[in-house]
Amino acid sequence: MKEGECMAKNTHDDAELSKDERKRLEKLGEGWGKVSNKPFGYSSPEKITLFDLRLLLEHFPPLRELIRQVAAPELGRVVPGAAVSVEWESARDEAAEAAQTEIEAECDALQTQLNASQHDAADLRRQLAEEQQRRGQMEQEVQRLRQQLEHQTQALARQRQQQSTFPPGVALLGGNSALAVRLGLTDLPGDATGALIRVVAVLAQMSSIERLWDALKENCERERRPASAEEVALLQTALDWHNHNWSRKPFALHRPVAGAVFDFNKEQRAVSTPPTGETLSAVWLPGIMASSGSVQKKALVATL
Repeated sequence: MKEGECMAKNTHDDAELSKDERKRLEKLGEGWGKVSNKPFGYSSPEKITLFDLRLLLEHFPPLRELIRQVAAPELGRVVPGAAVSVEWESARDEAAEAAQTEIEAECDALQTQLNASQHDAADLRRQLAEEQQRRGQMEQEVQRLRQQLEHQTQALARQRQQQSTFPPGVALLGGNSALAVRLGLTDLPGDATGALIRVVAVLAQMSSIERLWDALKENCERERRPASAEEVALLQTALDWHNHNWSRKPFALHRPVAGAVFDFNKEQRAVSTPPTGETLSAVWLPGIMASSGSVQKKALVATL
């Protein structure tokens, strides 16, 4: 009797198997003996079901022995069931150790990233504190500048209010320090009344009026322009103050008009203007004439 048939016969007394199962296992054992020596590719007429496969795996020793031989590390060496279990446990331990090593490496990498993130967070907190400090300083500076601007605005408003009480042209002295120095009107009192009294006392004198006219003439020729309305108004105001004290011998501004014939006795050509021409093209600065008709200052004109 062949090995498969013998092994199948030996299973007939297995208490776990039913009568039908023993018969089926015996038949499968017979088939096992028939195909054991057949070449690869041989097709057995016997069809194996899943039930048959389980029956063979659990109760057919030749198949189980064959599986052990296939699983052995060397051909022909039979690996006992205990050895297979030991090797499986060893492989499992190695896999677990490798997994643990990988996890530890990942943990180390995560710890490194965490340390770097904490360092970056500390830098960001430091930068934030510095920015907050700078912001506080800037806010203090802005507050200081606002207060300074408010004080300057109030001072400017007071100055404008004081200047608004001055006669026409007198406010020009506050914005033209060179002219004020020329006339001796620096360091005027802070109140409008006191400043006005001093300005009147100085500009009401003919010598001061002549200095004023000379200064305006120099400005016009240096800047190559006619006198401004404020400058002419200041000159007229000074003459009015003088005439108030000397009403019997008043002085007046000589105001020639453009297009008139040039009068050498009453007008003079401004420097940088054409030195010839008999027709007035522009009046840069009015002249000053006495009530008797004598010319105190010739008008500054341009001709063509």
